[in-house]
Amino acid sequence: MAEYNSKNKFNSLGLFIKGAIIFLCIALVIYLLSSNSLDNLNSLKSDFPKLSNPKTITYNWEYKGDDYSISQTLYGSVYDYYKQQASSYSYYSDNLPENWQEEYYKMYLELNKEDDSISRLLKSLEGEAESNNLSADETVELILSFVQSLDYDENLADEMLSDEGDLGAKRPYVVLYEKSGTCSGKSFLAYNLLKKFGYGVALFDYESDQHLTVAVKCDKRYSTYESGYCFAETVMPGYPIGVISSLVSSSSQDDDILDLGGNNKDEELSDVEIYLKTEGKTYDKVKDNIESW
Repeated sequence: MAEYNSKNKFNSLGLFIKGAIIFLCIALVIYLLSSNSLDNLNSLKSDFPKLSNPKTITYNWEYKGDDYSISQTLYGSVYDYYKQQASSYSYYSDNLPENWQEEYYKMYLELNKEDDSISRLLKSLEGEAESNNLSADETVELILSFVQSLDYDENLADEMLSDEGDLGAKRPYVVLYEKSGTCSGKSFLAYNLLKKFGYGVALFDYESDQHLTVAVKCDKRYSTYESGYCFAETVMPGYPIGVISSLVSSSSQDDDILDLGGNNKDEELSDVEIYLKTEGKTYDKVKDNIESW
């Protein structure tokens, strides 16, 4: 009888342990699916490809009246890799997470750890700055002027803004490969470059005006919205850091459009949300920019 009771106790303990393990596994799965952190869900999918189909791309632009030119080798295999990544935000819970917007932007800013395109591009830009005796703040302006010079993809913008549109923004590699992007894609590129250069950055999101741009850490006394970051337009050349681009009425259509450096300033961008602020070096020329504008 004693041996019989001992075996039953052992079997009961084993069943309890198995049940506990199953319960913990189920709880873990539920936690991962309902978690507000989407790093495990929205990270880059698939392995980084072998570098193939190289393409040398030359970029020409102007900064402070001087002509600049750099060339970069990009790869069709990497371009295809980023084009295949998710362009929509997904989550697994009953309620939209509070930080969904930041997670959405992180999805586009994320680079595969084997992708050195931003580092190589920044090295080339720094080389141009050094050759022309530019200061660190002037190098920030050079980087921004490079991004501004890339074409604005009007077709993608129209598709993204249409009711039927299901396309997302371009990732930085795609913007570089195609030499074009919308305000969001170009801002993601500028964000990564300036952050890599060591400056504090943020994203300014004007949802009601359907505009996104990068911002650079600056003296809070002269910063945009007293945020400690200064507006830095990425779409149109001509706007210095700290000067907010404007909306102007278009005579050919009902929609407002961003001022392309013209004189008919009509309405400032408004209702901003600030995302993904990072610490870093401070851009110190904003006071002069504002006063000279």
